[in-house]
Amino acid sequence: MLEMNPDIDFLFIDIDSHESWSQYDDISEIRMKHADIPVILLSDKFNSNEFDAYRRVLGDVSLRLPVDITALSLGLLQAPVNNQSWQSVITAARFPDPATSPDHAKKQEMDIILTAEERMFFDLLGKIAPGAVSEDHLRKIAAELVVIRRHASQDWHRKKNVHHKIRLTVLRLIKRHGLPRRVQTTLIREIEAAAESLASVPS
Repeated sequence: MLEMNPDIDFLFIDIDSHESWSQYDDISEIRMKHADIPVILLSDKFNSNEFDAYRRVLGDVSLRLPVDITALSLGLLQAPVNNQSWQSVITAARFPDPATSPDHAKKQEMDIILTAEERMFFDLLGKIAPGAVSEDHLRKIAAELVVIRRHASQDWHRKKNVHHKIRLTVLRLIKRHGLPRRVQTTLIREIEAAAESLASVPS
């Protein structure tokens, strides 16, 4: 679709419109393939409008539904600014400084693209499932795990239901990405610990 519409100025994505977590794989691929298109994420699950690079692997700006005209106007102004930063990230990842060693360049790429939360899950997966999938694949999984954790934090007051949902979602993620089943318990424990900690912080 995007290839057939080269004049698209913005891409709006309602992340509540799909039940499957696999949509985050699709959004991540769009971000990498069409890095020059500003992406505005929409959801009624967001705690507030976010005009920084909080979810930069998925989008440039995040707006809470329903969106008022002020938030939309600010989002349309800020998304292209954040997108310029995202394009710089992608360019640095694809064309590293030839003076650096391959290992150092790869580490720089991961440090640039991953947020702090994603880096935590990326490193964790590298320890509990070494060599299971490529580093690029691990980055996508880490981004999905952060989204799962954030949704769990928002619904933590329904603890029993959240635990069940986390378990099912992690199982699906493991199966979809071909990770070994042994990582399930550790991932669930880490997501729940982070979700509980953040849910206790006043918003």
